[in-house]
Amino acid sequence: MRLRRIGELIVSCGVMHAQNLILVLVATAVGLVFIFAHPRRQALLHTARCFVALCAQRVRTRIERLLRVGRIHDRTSFWIGFGIGLFCAVFCILVPSRRVLGDIEVIGFPFIFRISGGYVFVVYWHWFALFADLLFAGISAVVAGYAAVGVRAILSHQRGTV
Repeated sequence: MRLRRIGELIVSCGVMHAQNLILVLVATAVGLVFIFAHPRRQALLHTARCFVALCAQRVRTRIERLLRVGRIHDRTSFWIGFGIGLFCAVFCILVPSRRVLGDIEVIGFPFIFRISGGYVFVVYWHWFALFADLLFAGISAVVAGYAAVGVRAILSHQRGTV
């Protein structure tokens, strides 16, 4: 019964995403027609290019600032924290959970990507949820790496070493 509800929820979310996608495509088409059919098309295109360049520049500088880990001790701390974070995240993703009624086994955190079991043994596999889980693991590992650099900086500052 619970597996059927999960399936209905997945299907209903898929329908909602398709409707949103259609709305986005219609809005994009209207925007493109407006830009290309407008008498001052060059001015609009120039404004759009400037806006995109400005956004790209701001994102690029923030990413460069995040990736700037200078000293060798900071790099070592980052990779140790990254490894620990990645191990913990992958462990949480791959541990089977038995909190579902009956003999149904689910795997995945925060998204369930494998459901197996039931009276007639069936395995449901969702690739998109697996990729989302792996993306979550990568992001949490990077956050853990930067947290390790911060913790090391705080501890070394308290001890008086640099």
